[in-house]
Amino acid sequence: MDALTTEDESPEEIASRVKLVVANNHHFRILPFEQRLPFQVSMNYVPSSYLSPWNLIGSPVRYLQQSEMYAPEATKVELSHHLAHAFSAVFACPFDRGLVVIMDGMGDSLDDWLAARCRDERHYFCESSCPLFVRDAPDFREFPKDVGHRPGISFREAETAYVFERRHDGVHFSRVYKRWTPENAPSELANHSFEEMDSIGAMYSRVSALIFKDWNNCGKVMGLAPYGQKESDSFEDKRLFIHGHLYDGSIEMDTGRMIGMTHSSKSMADCDDTSEGKRLRHYFEQLAHRMQRDLEVTVADFISNLIDQTGEQNLILAGGSH
Repeated sequence: MDALTTEDESPEEIASRVKLVVANNHHFRILPFEQRLPFQVSMNYVPSSYLSPWNLIGSPVRYLQQSEMYAPEATKVELSHHLAHAFSAVFACPFDRGLVVIMDGMGDSLDDWLAARCRDERHYFCESSCPLFVRDAPDFREFPKDVGHRPGISFREAETAYVFERRHDGVHFSRVYKRWTPENAPSELANHSFEEMDSIGAMYSRVSALIFKDWNNCGKVMGLAPYGQKESDSFEDKRLFIHGHLYDGSIEMDTGRMIGMTHSSKSMADCDDTSEGKRLRHYFEQLAHRMQRDLEVTVADFISNLIDQTGEQNLILAGGSH
């Protein structure tokens, strides 16, 4: 709130004008997470600032009530992860309709969607709970097709595509594509075992972890990729990490290739001016180049098919892999 305050206005006065505040966290459902916060703060698991009224999903309404400055129009909702990416991109774009493609490493959990729908949680705004603004297109494609009938397997959002239209009553989305990735490892692991998921973004992060020993240095992988030597043969037939096609659901991630790769114990920090350091750098440059080419070939094919399906000419890319 500090960025919104002026010398003449308090945070409470600014909050009284707030119509809607949106909260999102792709690791946890926010409300259950907040309900555990008093214990977690008491055990020093998280900073005490997490319990600030300004950070809680019930605020600023709850805070304003306590200070007798309740604003009836002020509210906060929880927005599912891919919709959060879509809304943020659409509201900033200069056109009123088009295709918006979300490619992220890890989005919301399908289990959370189903549980919220069973409990009829009105404050949780996800694709299955807001039919007013999100509907399925007649030719909607979802993979796996039986994602809701696989007991014992947890899924998270991987890639999503919508056609959006800005109308007088708000932005409306038509879902044209959704792919889920199984949680292949226990979610209790670091970063919810994100790197073990079979999404485009997660695969890219595996390479980031291998080269830089940090799953979140994907921007450095992209910067390193142009230094790799170009392939002389058709790269479409020589993809190293990603095979098949997103659009028809035949996509496969070659995660086994990451196991026992050469120099897996090394990183870019070991690339010095010695002959061995230079050979190591060349190896990492080629690795980044192959990952980037895999991504570009796969995504270009995916988007081309989506454009053919929808006929849309305006395109927005959002999420971790844009």
